[in-house]
Amino acid sequence: MKLTQTDVEHIVADVLRHGLSTAFVAKQFKISQRRVQQLVQYTKKNGQVPCGGSQGLRRGRRSPISPQKAFYRKLTDIIVGNYMRMVEQILGESQEVNK
Repeated sequence: MKLTQTDVEHIVADVLRHGLSTAFVAKQFKISQRRVQQLVQYTKKNGQVPCGGSQGLRRGRRSPISPQKAFYRKLTDIIVGNYMRMVEQILGESQEVNK
């Protein structure tokens, strides 16, 4: 079974945006750590997430995401998003003070 485009986007976002380890993300999606590293490397190099038709985007069968995991993933996105906005606001204020 192939990784969907959404899966690839979540993998890259989990590593780059949320700072999760490649080993942790690999276990979550039941793919190799090397594959996660390749997806992240491609995204960093080309500035875009690889398309789903890329070679080697296959993985083992994975059960659908449970409602509990979906809730925690959404909660993590909200917390990280709020934290990033707070950091940007603080950095913006400190740059205004330094002027």
